[in-house]
Amino acid sequence: MDRVFGLGGTADSFEREYREISNLSVIAYAESQIRGHLERETTSVLPLLTAYHQLQAEALSQAASMAMIDEARKGTP
Repeated sequence: MDRVFGLGGTADSFEREYREISNLSVIAYAESQIRGHLERETTSVLPLLTAYHQLQAEALSQAASMAMIDEARKGTP
């Protein structure tokens, strides 16, 4: 079974997707407004995957994120 890991866009609309293939190899796909890039080299993909998992572990829950956004919007015209 394939598993997909995504890392959402930043200010420059940069997207990354990580896919674990059933044969345990990994690939990373990075996309910007200009082009996309597929990376298959394990030495390049694994640091990206590690960074993704670290961000995932530290991220707020969806409910906490929405509460933070709602709080930030208060007082905004």
